[in-house]
Amino acid sequence: ARSSQRKLRIGYISPDFREHAVSYFIPPLLRHFDGEHFMVFCYALGRSDAVTERFRTRRVTWRDLRGRPPRTAARLIAEDKIDILVDLSGHSQDNALPIMAYRPAPVQVSGIGYTNTTGLHTVDYFLSDEVCIPKGDTLAEKGFTEQILRLPHSHLCYMPDVIRAMPEAGYEAPVRKNGYVTFGSFNNIAKVTDEMLLLWRGILETVNNSRLIIKGKIASIDAGLQFAKKRLALLNFDLDRIEFRPFSPDYLEQYRDIDIALDTAPYNGGLTTCEALYMGVPVISMRGRTHGARFGASILTNAGVRELIAENDINYVRRAVQLAESPKLIAGYHAGLRANMKQAPLMNAQEYMHGLETAYREIWDTFLHARIRNGSEQT
Repeated sequence: ARSSQRKLRIGYISPDFREHAVSYFIPPLLRHFDGEHFMVFCYALGRSDAVTERFRTRRVTWRDLRGRPPRTAARLIAEDKIDILVDLSGHSQDNALPIMAYRPAPVQVSGIGYTNTTGLHTVDYFLSDEVCIPKGDTLAEKGFTEQILRLPHSHLCYMPDVIRAMPEAGYEAPVRKNGYVTFGSFNNIAKVTDEMLLLWRGILETVNNSRLIIKGKIASIDAGLQFAKKRLALLNFDLDRIEFRPFSPDYLEQYRDIDIALDTAPYNGGLTTCEALYMGVPVISMRGRTHGARFGASILTNAGVRELIAENDINYVRRAVQLAESPKLIAGYHAGLRANMKQAPLMNAQEYMHGLETAYREIWDTFLHARIRNGSEQT
């Protein structure tokens, strides 16, 4: 019988156990779980690389399901007698939803790698937190077919050093040597709405001599660069104050050229925001009305810098301008952000896993009680 006190079998399924934005939030799940009370299985749907090898430790049972038809994959997961299956990719590329649709596990959860509902009735819970979807916020819950599983702090935990060697932070803010403030955005420009661009323009116009660096793949090809420039020109940007930079492997070091990062809305940055903060760059983010539009607010809260959250358009411009007008404050962030962040909930793997595993135990008990109520105690 599947009693509530025995070791629970947790399965994580994802195409992204590899060098990928989601992989930076996976190490706590595989390295910091409580082995006395939980067994962990990984179901890999994607290609393998050096990061995959780092994830494949002896503590975790690894299954490579790449290329398997969904029905076959579901059967193999069911044979492992998984209690709670956690999908880490939602509707993103090469995702696990066709497998989740077969319900290979009695309790199924989705989260971390995607910011919205799966829409699948076979997925019981969606992983969120008190900032992204506060308790009782029916507007934010609307549209989710899953029940919201709220973690007390952050619904994800950032552990970059397992994935790659991170460059040093704590460099002097560029405003010191430049004499002007440099704003920056390393987010995919597809996330940048015209409304957001107009706010950025307002910030540049208010902060004398300030500049904006936009970095990303769109600037890697000439047609993309021309498209982006045209878009800004149509919105009356002074293009002399904008620098486009193509994608490059040393993008983290390039945060040393940025004083203040500007988040996108309503589709916030996730890993991009974590990386900026970790490199010592303060990020201004606007809190929206949905889980995905509060992702930035959650990261900033759990990184210990909730003062960087803006509640609306006007507030967003004002926060950016106020910070730009205080080089001392900018310098303080650049010097101390990483050390502060390492002490904050966003990077506390033990606390995070304790919250997550408590939640797993609760939803398992809920499942058992429902089964008993339904009069089917036999397994």
